[in-house]
Amino acid sequence: DDNIMIGKKYIVYNDSNKCYIHLTRDIIWAYQNDTVLKHKLYGIVKFAETKHTQVILTFRNQEMYGINVESDLKAKKVLIYLRTHHPQVLMGYSEQMLQIYQTDFNRMIWASDEQARSKYKETR
Repeated sequence: DDNIMIGKKYIVYNDSNKCYIHLTRDIIWAYQNDTVLKHKLYGIVKFAETKHTQVILTFRNQEMYGINVESDLKAKKVLIYLRTHHPQVLMGYSEQMLQIYQTDFNRMIWASDEQARSKYKETR
């Protein structure tokens, strides 16, 4: 039951009742986001925790999507595929990257383009 498929040209995923298709060349930033929900009974006793894992993708048009994945392993597979096949993708979360996204998005695009150019030169 995969809700995400990724290839050389496209990434396809569904969220609830919607299906999304994006060009992979437009992805410029990707990272994994894990959240843990603590469930309490009558607001007092903790009786369960639920972990939710997302792959967060940021696109060249500054749109950001959180894609729910079923496991930590699935998230890592998606990120490894992106790192291996799409050299423009800046990988990993940091407060500095978030600040650049929020305040100087053109700098993020420039960094993505520069990374792709340098990796292209390495392979020639």
